[in-house]
Amino acid sequence: MVFPSIFFNMETGTVAQFSTLLIIAFSYCLHRWKKVMLFSVLILAALVGARSVFAFGYVPGACGTSCMAQRNYYGTPYGGAPVYGYPQVYPSYMGNNNWQFSSSPYIPPDCVQCRMQGQYSNYGMPYAQPPWANYGMNNYSNYSYPGSWGWGGMNGNSYPGHAPGMMGKPNVYFSGKPGTKIKIKMQLAPGNNILAAVPIIGEEGWDFKLSKNNSISANGANYSYLFYDYRTGLDSFQFDKGFCTSHAQVIPKMANILKDLSFKPKEITDFTDYWLAKMPASEEYCIYPQVENEINGSVALQVTPAPSKNTRVFFFVLPKEIMGHPELQKYTQRPNSEWIPPVIRSVASTSGLELREWGVGFLTSWE
Repeated sequence: MVFPSIFFNMETGTVAQFSTLLIIAFSYCLHRWKKVMLFSVLILAALVGARSVFAFGYVPGACGTSCMAQRNYYGTPYGGAPVYGYPQVYPSYMGNNNWQFSSSPYIPPDCVQCRMQGQYSNYGMPYAQPPWANYGMNNYSNYSYPGSWGWGGMNGNSYPGHAPGMMGKPNVYFSGKPGTKIKIKMQLAPGNNILAAVPIIGEEGWDFKLSKNNSISANGANYSYLFYDYRTGLDSFQFDKGFCTSHAQVIPKMANILKDLSFKPKEITDFTDYWLAKMPASEEYCIYPQVENEINGSVALQVTPAPSKNTRVFFFVLPKEIMGHPELQKYTQRPNSEWIPPVIRSVASTSGLELREWGVGFLTSWE
């Protein structure tokens, strides 16, 4: 008898048989348990090792960069701080990545619905995608937008300030003699605020000199242009004259205006390259061009020495989704008349300096 019967009056043979079966069962479980433990250790090691590589699971650390971005989380790897949700850029299914524009071989020309459906093909319009198609959208959820986006406009909650307009990427170019020292002091209208600037702009503005090929030398680095983003009021801008056009024509028409205003080919290429990738998807846009008289009421640039020619043009772009916005009706009506490019005249100046600036603005659809 292996285990004596203490509580039950059982035959010793029965107890022996039961004990034998119990030992066999215990041995079997112990054998299996070793395998379970080994498998668990391997899984844990894989999770820890995968924290900085591609997606492996659905928790921080087990999910790589691409996976985490696609799931709209921004957090630290396994064993670190908790996951933090970041603002969802609406709508993700309306992505218009650069491979989806008319020049792409992967999608039919002028297929706006294809671009609006983004990377999903359940709209009854199948199309091919290159193997790298999902990279931008998965890693940067606002990849195809000028910034945090929703309902036809910028999400004001994502940026400092409260003005209803967002001017994205005004680029400032110069032509002049190499070695010319230039100072620019920026004057923003009350309620406007800078969001970003390259090179850094201080309280006294920009201070730099022109180098060869009209590049800008500042703080030990060279730049092709000055750049800034800012938030702006709308009272100084006009929303009466402009034009409405399709997705396929919006970039070419704005580029033609730059050409008519004597922007240089490289400056126009900078414009088209950037906004082909960042123009939000819509079937139709209404464009309201702004020139120096309107722009100065929002952001004035005091340039020393004074340029002999000063060409500034901003485009407010309103996708059809924001037209008639209940809180922005004054600015979201279709143009009443066509906008005609003005003649930019030179002024008397010994500097030989010319300034050209373009920018694209949007309204804040919600805050």
